Amino acid sequence: MKVQSRVRRPMIGVVLAVVMASTVLTACQVAKVGAKCRTTDFGRDSTFVLQCKGGKWVRLMTIRDYLLLVKKIQDSQTTTTVPGTPNVPPVGPSPTASSWNLVGDVGLSNPDSADGVDDGIGYAAVKLGNTAFIGGSFSQITDGTNTIGRGNLVAFDVTNGQPTSFVAHTNGKVTSLATDGVKLFVGGTFTVINGQARDHFAAIDPGTGNVYGGGWVKNFAGNTGVVYGLSVSASRVYVAGDFTNVSGVSRSKAAALSLTDGSIDLGFSPGAITGGAPNSIAASADDSRVYIGGPFTTIAGVSDAGTTELAELNSAGVVQHPTVGFGGVDSPALDLEVTTGNDVLSALGGEDNETSRHAPGGGRLWTTGDLCRGDAQAVHQIGNAVYAGYHQSCKDSAGNYDPTYHLVKINDAGTGAVDFGFKPVFDGYWGVFGLAGDTSALIAVGQFDHVNGQNHKGFAIFRPAPQ
Repeated sequence: MKVQSRVRRPMIGVVLAVVMASTVLTACQVAKVGAKCRTTDFGRDSTFVLQCKGGKWVRLMTIRDYLLLVKKIQDSQTTTTVPGTPNVPPVGPSPTASSWNLVGDVGLSNPDSADGVDDGIGYAAVKLGNTAFIGGSFSQITDGTNTIGRGNLVAFDVTNGQPTSFVAHTNGKVTSLATDGVKLFVGGTFTVINGQARDHFAAIDPGTGNVYGGGWVKNFAGNTGVVYGLSVSASRVYVAGDFTNVSGVSRSKAAALSLTDGSIDLGFSPGAITGGAPNSIAASADDSRVYIGGPFTTIAGVSDAGTTELAELNSAGVVQHPTVGFGGVDSPALDLEVTTGNDVLSALGGEDNETSRHAPGGGRLWTTGDLCRGDAQAVHQIGNAVYAGYHQSCKDSAGNYDPTYHLVKINDAGTGAVDFGFKPVFDGYWGVFGLAGDTSALIAVGQFDHVNGQNHKGFAIFRPAPQ
């Protein structure tokens, strides 16, 4: 996340401080300047904290100023059950993260950022074989002594945590990744990848970094054009973001491409999506269900419960159960994943701040409820466990909010019961933005510098502990 120079607005800081003194912006959500909002909301983009004024998001203050203000307020609160404050690196390993071991000792770095702040943030991850691909905002990776240039996209060997020879630099952030096992699909703010012009989306060879041409050359245009979400089914690549057309074909913020040749799949046409751009999209393997999440308000003119912040579409893009919606969902779904049974796992921000599981048709099966004070930002199932990434703080086994608790394990995927035996220690207020992996490795990316006291800036790879 890129932090700009400080905004000189002392009165804003005072007003915001009053709000944060008791809530620390617990409803802070990913948002976009100019998008519609509710009258009492606060939000954020990659650079600024936003405020809802006149029904639209406006810039309030930089994230750096926000974090400094949060720390100042928390330092002044002497009667709190929360040990420590955000952005203070923990000392020593976590004694309770025994099911997984950290691998490697390398972090993301961005010393050339315009504001002089070394951001080094991971936004997306995907695992293919023994390789973890990580996308974000960085220009190099470092172990504190040695550095290797990698522009916003890097690959690591999950067995030892060391970088591979894969190189595919981009000239902008990588915000989403997906794979069909053969190609690596990349989305973000970039317009160039590995020396090839690509507008916010590319298909590349995961072994060499070479960029595919032909039908895979697509221009996601209109608004910012940024691609925020990718999902792969057996026959399609689904794309969600802030665009109005794809290579001249009208598509409003969601589209599908053929896995065969990259051509636009005209069979998937959800119609105009209004309000904010979707943050996430997830499809079942057979395309029968496509879930889309974010701060949007309507799809194809439908504005009822079925198209607010989380919607289910069929293979043609038609909204399903539009008058029912999803039980308990009152905030944008920042991340989504479809299970093998076609249930949908959602990471909800805004007012909800929870991870939920819904059955096809919208019925809620379980939710983490008030477990955490910050947005749920990532969700991923491995076997019978669901892992969820949060910012700010989550409750420990004693019921106290812990500002180093950003990665939660839900041990029984059928009931939503939290496994407090898994509790790695993170610094960094914004926490975990993305999750990936399988039974051989769990990859977490986000805004943090250390995990269990070790250098893991922007990402961490966990491997199963020896039995």
